[in-house]
Amino acid sequence: MTVEDVFKTLPFANELVVMELTGAEIEQVLQRAVRGSRADEDGGFLQVSGMTFEVRGRSAVNVRVGQNRQPLQPQTVYEVVIPDFLATGGDNYPVLKDKPHIKTGLPLRELVVDTIRRRGVITAKEEGRIRRLE
Repeated sequence: MTVEDVFKTLPFANELVVMELTGAEIEQVLQRAVRGSRADEDGGFLQVSGMTFEVRGRSAVNVRVGQNRQPLQPQTVYEVVIPDFLATGGDNYPVLKDKPHIKTGLPLRELVVDTIRRRGVITAKEEGRIRRLE
């Protein structure tokens, strides 16, 4: 894998930002992420870390968070890290637009390049964060 490969895979200069969302807002974000079928996917399907959920039809269900996979609590405030593009409501995520956030100064694709350089070998494994129920 080359730096060019990373830039082709991640063509936009997205910076990571930190924001706080309630469990109810995270639920809204996940419902937006899964609203389309596989056939009409519009690019807004999110990948997640630190949480798991299942997709039943066009709904996100059984959302669990943290290392102990506790149920998502609607009133609890969670700290999340997302690309700045999503923080502006990009990919039709209006719940994220205009929310206070902190810029980290960490460009996503440069972080990927630095991680590959540091580790040398990157291996992927299926972690089961998102399960599609049929």
